[in-house]
Amino acid sequence: MSSMFSDVLKRLKPYTPGEQLNDKRYIKLNTNENPYPPSDKVLEAIKDNTDASLRLYPDPVCKELVSALAKKHSVSEDMVFVSNGSDELLAFSFNAFFAEREVAFPKITYSFYPVYCKLYNVKEISIEMKDDYTIDKQAMSECKYPLIIANPNAPTGELLSDGYICSLLEKDKDKLILVDEAYMDFADQKSMSEYVKRYKNLLVVRTFSKSYCLAGMRIGYAIGDIALINALNTIKNCFNSYPLDRLAQISALTAINDQEYYDYINNKVKVTRDRTALELEALGC
Repeated sequence: MSSMFSDVLKRLKPYTPGEQLNDKRYIKLNTNENPYPPSDKVLEAIKDNTDASLRLYPDPVCKELVSALAKKHSVSEDMVFVSNGSDELLAFSFNAFFAEREVAFPKITYSFYPVYCKLYNVKEISIEMKDDYTIDKQAMSECKYPLIIANPNAPTGELLSDGYICSLLEKDKDKLILVDEAYMDFADQKSMSEYVKRYKNLLVVRTFSKSYCLAGMRIGYAIGDIALINALNTIKNCFNSYPLDRLAQISALTAINDQEYYDYINNKVKVTRDRTALELEALGC
């Protein structure tokens, strides 16, 4: 039986998704889902578009959504890539930029990165952490390999400054740096997407799962130089030409146009986070 399976499969240890508990006795924090619902406008848009149009394939290039994201980040549309969640986008990135090569990332970070290393035969280079679980920035600065930086880092929450990341980009402009900004909307710092016009070696990956309360829809996107986006599109079209279903595209587009609601609820998340941290510190945690 084992002769049917490839050597790639034999070396894999899959990512373990967070358990989805239905027991209401628990406050569910294990998958970092937003505690607030999508906006009423998003829910209404989903209802309004649950109709006969679902018999048709979705727009393969997500033109309206790409246009809205380009406007949101002040870039051209050909600098935007949309995918079924940022995890799929990361998989495409590993395939396009790191396969059969090396990539470096902090020793403690998002646990999907090592999974993709094994899947795409990428040599994993670990950047050590200090005793306080912060990233050894000197080691990161001296690293000669392409980098993946979750910023803020998961699960430690460390936020690297945009100035520091720019210094890494400046040091070797032939070395790709992928910045995974899944949680950036909860940080008091601007997105690295503001620098993609300056640095051709910068790819910024973002998601609608956290700050836009749409984890159930699976919507991710990237902002970067045209050459990087073209590479991602090449990989995508070798897997699935239709990246997002109709309802996901409509949900994301509506969410972008209801930014006031999301700014409001995400500020509430930040206030609750800070209060919880203070109370835990008072308990000696």
